[in-house]
Amino acid sequence: MKIILDRIDKDQKGIGVACFEDENGEMLFISEENMPRDFYNALFVGVIAECELIDGKITSAKILHNETKSREEKMKSKLKNLFNKRKS
Repeated sequence: MKIILDRIDKDQKGIGVACFEDENGEMLFISEENMPRDFYNALFVGVIAECELIDGKITSAKILHNETKSREEKMKSKLKNLFNKRKS
């Protein structure tokens, strides 16, 4: 499944909890303890990843760098167009 990172929060114990949006627009909250350490350390807001989720745990994950970059460029373009419309 593809997921997009919305944000990372901390729980009461200071453990990171990543908030992802899945392909259906549903929000998934996954503790850093429930995903591979190297994956968690590579996360940043807006990153798109392909992962396997079993019992609330990410068992395998791959960051999709090309899709992430393409999405960032589209969002920047939309923001620029919106800003330019307000100037007119």
